[in-house]
Order: sequence, then structure tokens, then C-alpha cells
Amino acid sequence: MNSLGFSDCIDTNREDYIRFLNDCYFQLENSTIGDRQYQWESNHKQMMNEKRMKKEQRRKEREERIKERIERKKKKDQEKKKQKENMRNKQQQQQQQTIIIKSDEEEDEDEDDEEDDEEDDDDSSSDEEIEMQSEGLTEKDKSLTYTLCPREEQLFDEQYIEKEIKEIQIILFSFFFVIIKSSLYAIIIIIISYWNYGQI
Repeated sequence: MNSLGFSDCIDTNREDYIRFLNDCYFQLENSTIGDRQYQWESNHKQMMNEKRMKKEQRRKEREERIKERIERKKKKDQEKKKQKENMRNKQQQQQQQTIIIKSDEEEDEDEDDEEDDEEDDDDSSSDEEIEMQSEGLTEKDKSLTYTLCPREEQLFDEQYIEKEIKEIQIILFSFFFVIIKSSLYAIIIIIISYWNYGQI
């Protein structure tokens, strides 16, 4: 047997020689087919590996893009939250400032009112003192007279009321007098115009 698997002693017969050549050709053909199949399988495996690697690479890239998108969305949400918080803080500060300003204004108004009340009290007390002095009475004397003579106080109130009623009556009388006077003028004018129209 040689390295090819054939016998070293080849029969000189023509048929045996032809059979030998056919066997050699068949073995060579089988060997090339096997090589081709092996090459195809190796190429197919390499191609599948490349496809799998590309698919894995695309999956990783897609995951990275999704992660980047999520990160961007988180950043935007955080920025929006910060802006809302800043706006809320500004509004609270403005409200506090307005409340402080209003409270200051109210305090100023209260102080002004207190001062006005004190001035009014002083003015009224001074007016009363002037009236009492003009009548020849002091505060002490007036209190004594009121405590001792409540009837005089009642008479004073009645006189004051009567005076007010008289003033109101005078005002009403003058008002009605003006109305009556104007209506008389109107009646006279109507009569004169009618008289003139009748003559025409």
C-alpha cells in the first residue's frame, strides 16, 4: 500500500488500470467536495459570527442611545423642577414682601389714627374748656353742676334739640318757598304765552 491507499503492484491488465484511474478520480473528487463543504461551513460560521457581532453591536448602541435619552429627560425634568421651585420661591418672597409692606402701612395708618384721635380728643377737650371758660365754668364746676343738677343737663339737651329742629324747619320752609316761587313763575309764563297765542 502506498500513501494514497492503493497497491504498489498494479496489474498490467487494461481493465484493472482503468478501474485504478477511476478510483483515483473518485477519491480526488470526494476530497475536493469535502474541502468545499468545509470551506462553506467555515465561511458560514464566520458570516453568522459577524452577523451576531453586528447585531450585538447594534443592540449595545441602541441601549446607549436609550440611556442617553433617559439621562437627557432626567436633566430636563430636573431643570423644570428647579425653575418651578425658583418661581415658587420668588412668589413666596413677593407675597412676604407685600404682607410686610401691608403690615407696615397698617401700622402707619394705626399710628396716624391714634394721633388723629389724640388730636381730636385734645381739640374737643380744648373746645369744651373754651366753652366752659366763656360761660364762666371750669371742668370742675361743670362736673359739679352736672352731678349736683341733672335737671339742668336735661334742659340743656332739650334746648339743643329744639334748636336743631328749628334749623331743620327753616331749611325745609326755604326749600318749599323756592319750589312754590318757581312754580308760580312757571304758571305766569304759561298764562302769558297762552294769552299771546290767543291774541295772534
